Amino acid sequence: MRSMALAGEAGADVLERYTPKQKPAVARARKARKAGDKRGRENKSPMPVCGAEAVKTAKKRKKWATGASMEAATTVREHLARTSGQHA
Repeated sequence: MRSMALAGEAGADVLERYTPKQKPAVARARKARKAGDKRGRENKSPMPVCGAEAVKTAKKRKKWATGASMEAATTVREHLARTSGQHA
């Protein structure tokens, strides 16, 4: 069958007859039916967080916050220095 299809001998009508068909699933077969059903993504429990990853993320967050606050303080200080000067 495959060799016929690759050779171009079989037309679309022949291939359609021999292709495997999958029956449609029952309506709502794989969907969450109840509010607490574990099939729904929002009802599944989250993946456990690795302790080392949590510590690493906390360190990164703290470092970023420190850098952001220093940059903000510098920016505000420079802005105040420019605006509080003598106007010509």
